[in-house]
Amino acid sequence: MDGSISPRIAGRLAGALFVSCGALVGMTAPVMPSPPAVNRPALVALALLAVVVGAVIWEMPWDRWSQPTTLWLVPLAFGLIAMHNYCSGIEGFRYPVFFFVTFAWMGASHPPRTSLKFLPLAAAAYLVPILVADGSAEALSSSLFALPVCGPAGLRRGRPGPTAHPLEHRERRTGEERCSPATASLRT
Repeated sequence: MDGSISPRIAGRLAGALFVSCGALVGMTAPVMPSPPAVNRPALVALALLAVVVGAVIWEMPWDRWSQPTTLWLVPLAFGLIAMHNYCSGIEGFRYPVFFFVTFAWMGASHPPRTSLKFLPLAAAAYLVPILVADGSAEALSSSLFALPVCGPAGLRRGRPGPTAHPLEHRERRTGEERCSPATASLRT
């Protein structure tokens, strides 16, 4: 076993994270203190897009696809994060949190060290909006803190073995109960 959870749980978790992060941005963008360059309507639109994308991700037939298929969500997440940074006026206080969430999802959903493969893409998604907006040296230097923290966050999630995935076991058990209700009590 490689330590990853089922594609269905990984996809649903990703969908829930897209929805929750989008909702957070949507609720806070209109009221949070921000730099003069912030584009609040664009942030709200981006938040709504993230919520819709998350709902679609939740409903996708992940159980029909292989585990690596869920990794296609990482570039999508990084793209939304990069657009968020640009629209927020290159405000660096909230920006790195979304990278951390993405890397934590990779650590929870995929084998150890999977997240390391995405550090170059994360660096591009982190730095390009700053460079396009002619960001400050302070904004650029924030990558020296954020990216080294995000990489290890996705390296490994908890201990391996049957106790590492209670949701996975619950899903298997309920799947067995759906398949064979008469014998489900014998299996527990």
